[in-house]
Amino acid sequence: KQHSLNSNSNFSLENKTVCELGAGLGLCGIVAHLYGKAREVLLTDGDTDTLANMRRNIALNVPPSSSAKSGNDNDIDPSRTIRCKQLL
Repeated sequence: KQHSLNSNSNFSLENKTVCELGAGLGLCGIVAHLYGKAREVLLTDGDTDTLANMRRNIALNVPPSSSAKSGNDNDIDPSRTIRCKQLL
């Protein structure tokens, strides 16, 4: 069964933990964090340069608290996190 984050789907990442192995530049994880409302997102990659670019993408696209906005545009949910780790 295929899943998507569109509004016609019953599939939800809300309050889930997402781990992406070989995340590259981190786009899928950033989307899971910002729009999927995943509780925790862990992005990984083995390449040092790619990991540096992934971290830069997160810094540029995710609010400074490392949390996405919740229901009210003025509310920040500090319990939601997005992190990067290097694979060996």
